[in-house]
Amino acid sequence: MDAGQRAWLAGICADSPGFYFGHPAEPLPPTRPGIEHLATLTVPALVAVGEHDHAFTHRCADRVASGLPTAHRVTVAGADHFVNVTAPAAFAVLVTSIVTDRR
Repeated sequence: MDAGQRAWLAGICADSPGFYFGHPAEPLPPTRPGIEHLATLTVPALVAVGEHDHAFTHRCADRVASGLPTAHRVTVAGADHFVNVTAPAAFAVLVTSIVTDRR
């Protein structure tokens, strides 16, 4: 990530520190709008986060994956929040495997 990208991301975090740093979203509420509908989805679902992503994002991914009957929950080694940017080859393999899975 270059200096411009870092500055852009820092601006996003400054505009929404509650989301990025766990306030007031922590602790994760037991229910969220729409979460109960996840179990009705029958399509393959990839829930991917980066190894270096924020712990809050990992917990959200776990919550989403636990509600999806067809979820494939993955932590991508070496990646940050932008998995498709920081680990594009690994991301491509994951997406391809989900899309071509015929189980």
